[in-house]
Amino acid sequence: PFPFKFQVVHHQDVNAFAIPGGSIFIHSALLQKADSAEEVAGVLAHEMAHVIHRHGTQLLVRRIGLYVLIGAMFGDTQGLIAALADQGGFLLSQKFSRDFERQADETGFNLLVKADIDPRGMLSFFRRIKEFQEEQMSETEQSAMAVMGTHPATDERIEFIQQKIDELPPDRKFQKIPLDIQKIQRRISLPE
Repeated sequence: PFPFKFQVVHHQDVNAFAIPGGSIFIHSALLQKADSAEEVAGVLAHEMAHVIHRHGTQLLVRRIGLYVLIGAMFGDTQGLIAALADQGGFLLSQKFSRDFERQADETGFNLLVKADIDPRGMLSFFRRIKEFQEEQMSETEQSAMAVMGTHPATDERIEFIQQKIDELPPDRKFQKIPLDIQKIQRRISLPE
């Protein structure tokens, strides 16, 4: 539907995101944490899936629609009503975002397999994210993030991708991406 455009953003959060229209941004810290090109490919496939399914556009339309609905009902899009619409839109978007994340995980997995890229890179990166989260957050914070966050709990995502890998034929082989991830990491190294 859209040509994909990829850009590295110099940022210390381990993240990547897609915006409507096909632009995908990957934070330099994510590249620093990756152990292989297949891990990066897994993240990019996930973000490409968001674009393919037009998740960003759908969220935007839903949020704008909530403002219009509340404005029509109460004749006021200022002050308290606007604040309620904003918070309602946030809560609404969280539910849809979790569903979109699950869909992007599955479509991203399928894109990797179709491109003959090992989806175990996606799995190993999810495991690394889980370790990183556990280092950074207390158990209470992790539980709260699972409830309020846009991403399904990392354990669920790991389990889902492992199940998809287990469904592949046991003799399925993938091409190794001929890319030196450490060379890329040296070129984008973050200042201490």
